[in-house]
Amino acid sequence: MAVSWHSDSGLVSSTPVAVYNHSVASTSAEENSLTDTGSGDWSVGFKIQWDTEGDGLRVPLADGDSYVMLNQMNLTHQHCVIAGKQARFSSTHRKAVMEDGLV
Repeated sequence: MAVSWHSDSGLVSSTPVAVYNHSVASTSAEENSLTDTGSGDWSVGFKIQWDTEGDGLRVPLADGDSYVMLNQMNLTHQHCVIAGKQARFSSTHRKAVMEDGLV
């Protein structure tokens, strides 16, 4: 796992969190091979916050994919990033709470 289960904190309530994914294709056949999940791609996982019994949802992220958590999702759910075989760059966009001009 690249980033463990978490919810983003310090955000303006009910504002979206958006993530852009860029995966760098490998030139090695071994690095591009399938993993045990059937894909060498990076994935994002979602689950109900602090639910240790229920199943989560795993969504593969191809190069150029984005995902957005809308409304209360960041307050009610946790997410994680599951490492793939390729190098990955991502960009996260969110609206932070401002107090006295500081983030």
